[in-house]
Amino acid sequence: MVNVSKLRVRERAFRRLVGLSVFEFDQLVAAVAQEEAAQRARCAAPRVRAVGAGHPFALALPERVLAVVLFYRLHLTGHLLSCLFSLDESNLWRDRTHRLAPMLLFVLPVPVHDHLLSALEEAKDSSKEAPVPAEGDKKKAPRRRIGTLKELLEAFPELRDVCADGTEQQVPKPKCKRESRQFYSGKSQCHTVKSQITTARRLILHVTGNTPGAVSDRLLLKASGVIHALEGAASPEKRKSRRGKRAPRVTKRRLRLDRGYSGIEKEYPLLQRVQILAALKGTKHSKVTLLGRMWNRVMVSRQRIQVEQNIGHLKNWRVLSGLYRARVCTHQNTLTLVAGLHNFTLLGRLHWQP
Repeated sequence: MVNVSKLRVRERAFRRLVGLSVFEFDQLVAAVAQEEAAQRARCAAPRVRAVGAGHPFALALPERVLAVVLFYRLHLTGHLLSCLFSLDESNLWRDRTHRLAPMLLFVLPVPVHDHLLSALEEAKDSSKEAPVPAEGDKKKAPRRRIGTLKELLEAFPELRDVCADGTEQQVPKPKCKRESRQFYSGKSQCHTVKSQITTARRLILHVTGNTPGAVSDRLLLKASGVIHALEGAASPEKRKSRRGKRAPRVTKRRLRLDRGYSGIEKEYPLLQRVQILAALKGTKHSKVTLLGRMWNRVMVSRQRIQVEQNIGHLKNWRVLSGLYRARVCTHQNTLTLVAGLHNFTLLGRLHWQP
């Protein structure tokens, strides 16, 4: 049976196996324990049995969290996990799917994942005002959870350069002929599920997933609401001019895209806070000039390499590389959870805001 106390003795091996350091793993376990206790305290409805009654867990909380992280890190089968932790695979699956995975999605700095065409919903929610606390209430207001990309950008105004790109992962061939045509990707020559990742400074800010592989990256970007969120967010920090006589210049956020999005800036001519920088793509009769190739290299490729590196870091977690064995509808939550672990290792804390 796998024991956390024995694994943590070798810190380097623990980091390579789990993907987290011992200190980060302890922080994660403590946050999950706190959230589990808070969920039990919120159960104020009348109950026949007390909260927490019933047969206790066969594994301690560190071993339970280790089983979940090992599944995402190594994508082990249920039978192998049951052999490692001396527990039936159905119990491990229920504990991971219904208990620990929702808690991890809550405590980790996960990227926001607005649904498709979310710009209309953001316009409706903006009209609602937040309740104002009473003056005599001395209780500390709870931390407001960031739920949209617009709120995330306003919380971090220093994020100016944003990159977006799509990635695909192979899924089993659907039995339905209609779904088989939708999920077949001509680029990968197999059935895939497509996801879009938006990053800035190595942090993954936004995720859009559960999209059939036949959908183009260009269409997915327009439907995800990322451009509308960048335009609707407050302007980034002002840069001070070198000379005192000139007024400070207000910078725009830059969205850097690869050749698959060439010409998309022409479809958004009225953007005032966003500058779309897409790589130039040549055709059969008109090739990209030398100046265009320099533009692609200096202004786009060198700056957007971060999103390619982030996709590579995410695929180090084996659940996101190779064949995705679970249901397609769970792919976005899996991608979001792994991205939250990635952000946690970079930020060093379990919240977006310090």
